Amino acid sequence: MQTLQRFRLLTLVLALIIGSVWGVAAPPALAIGGAAVVNNLGDSANDNNASTCTLREALQVISEAKTVANPPNRGCAGIQQGINTITFSINGTITVASSLPDISSNISITGPIIINGSGSADTPIFRVSTYDAIFNLAGVTLTKGEPAILGTTSGSIMNIAGSSFVGNVNSGNGGAISSDGALNIAGTNFTGNRANGTDGGGAIWASGTDQLNIAGSVFNGNTAKRSGGAIYALAPGTIVDTIFNGNIAEGLDPNNNGTEGDPADDYFPMGGGALVNRNDSGNGRKMVIIRSVFNGNLAAPKANAGALYNHSGATVEIRDSSFNGNLAGSTGLDRLGGAILNAGARLSINRVTLLNNGVTGDGGGIAIDRGNIVDLTNMTIVANVASGKGGGIYAFNTQQNGSSNIRAESTLRNLTISLNVATSGGGIYGQAPTSSYPEPHKLANTLLSGNLPDNCAIGPFTLSLIHI
Repeated sequence: MQTLQRFRLLTLVLALIIGSVWGVAAPPALAIGGAAVVNNLGDSANDNNASTCTLREALQVISEAKTVANPPNRGCAGIQQGINTITFSINGTITVASSLPDISSNISITGPIIINGSGSADTPIFRVSTYDAIFNLAGVTLTKGEPAILGTTSGSIMNIAGSSFVGNVNSGNGGAISSDGALNIAGTNFTGNRANGTDGGGAIWASGTDQLNIAGSVFNGNTAKRSGGAIYALAPGTIVDTIFNGNIAEGLDPNNNGTEGDPADDYFPMGGGALVNRNDSGNGRKMVIIRSVFNGNLAAPKANAGALYNHSGATVEIRDSSFNGNLAGSTGLDRLGGAILNAGARLSINRVTLLNNGVTGDGGGIAIDRGNIVDLTNMTIVANVASGKGGGIYAFNTQQNGSSNIRAESTLRNLTISLNVATSGGGIYGQAPTSSYPEPHKLANTLLSGNLPDNCAIGPFTLSLIHI
């Protein structure tokens, strides 16, 4: 009875978070339907013991119940066709020798329980394999999966609350979770996961047009060989009240041929120590970040954007958040964006602080590169450092070695930009206007003070501040 009550409480919390934070209807997580109680920490699929039920047996019976009216229950009584819930009457750790039976219906699993993967390459602990599957996970720790959860189809839904993902690895994308469907996460920790795929996402890789929603969670010490130390999001998403600490995007071997630094390696798309946003902006799709903290994330040795990389064509909105002590680049390798790189994308920031970020290269706080529109409002940009240009903000077009006529257009309102340091444009460094882009940088009610060696510079010219 206690485990059932705990499941109802955790799933109710998840449903309330989904409904209140993201404004969407939660799936029917409280519809219990069939129920099985796991009372054995083994990994047998059929131990021929009617008094014991393993997790693998419970999932196997649920799978068989989709096509067989009364499958053998293997000691896991109570399972029905349709919605099923799995709880545990025993605490401890389950180590699985291979992937568990696929999640292909509406299944809820609630702990507390620890599940260790096999550690074998390309062997996820859970696989969500059908478009109509709903997988609810609460109070579970997943470790040593490759990855922990693999979602292979759009239309599926994963709801995860009060769980932990620790030390999972994926040779592909998404060290802990790789998902093509909707993904809702609340109150969950991701620690020490790694992705070695061509995109990345040390903890999460989310693809498709289904929504990625994260609230009240922590991403700590996750790593991607290429980009998105914590998250690589091709999907639209909302991230609320979440902490990103010490995640790393390495930016290595971009063309994935095993040879580092060959002529075909393009390092510009590599980066995002914490997060890569790469949605297509179609039909209003975007990433929204609210009340979140990015501390000490790293894009190195060869990556850009210490915390956030906003890719060409994507849209991100950031509110009431902070970026502190993020770093990009390494000795002898100039990169862009100590905290944020906006690369030909749509960026809107309001009530955000950038403090003590740094880059070996240009844009200690923010690097705005290539075309598109940037709106910065009510921000504090203080004590950021660039070894090159633009200690606080760097706005330039690196295409055609800077000779492209296209300008990144920025509007700055109610900003304090102070005590930033660079070789030129300690506060702001901007590219010179052209006849096609006569007002690329517009400032209103903005304080530039104490930046070194100067508050602002524009190419070889003096910056003209155009009030709006």
